Amino acid sequence: MNLCGYAFVKDLMIEEKGQLNRLFKVVPDPMATVDYVVCNWTKFLAKASLVAGVKAPDRPRIGFMIEHVAIAVKILQSIAKNKDPAKAKTLVKLR
Repeated sequence: MNLCGYAFVKDLMIEEKGQLNRLFKVVPDPMATVDYVVCNWTKFLAKASLVAGVKAPDRPRIGFMIEHVAIAVKILQSIAKNKDPAKAKTLVKLR
């Protein structure tokens, strides 16, 4: 996992660990999804806020990412489709 060069990552709270476990059960490529969202937080926020019409948090929040995970998956599908159409097929559906 890249995490965009962040040198410090805080310990997760129990609730956040549970949220990540849920994410890992429903997303085809959870590591890529988390990495993309964290590294591209402002882009993800802009898209999620536009689509969902909600106020976005100022920093990455697991709960917000899970609420809008379909948006992140669609963004990743689009990226994969443009770079490698074969890989895009693995990201097509949420589990």
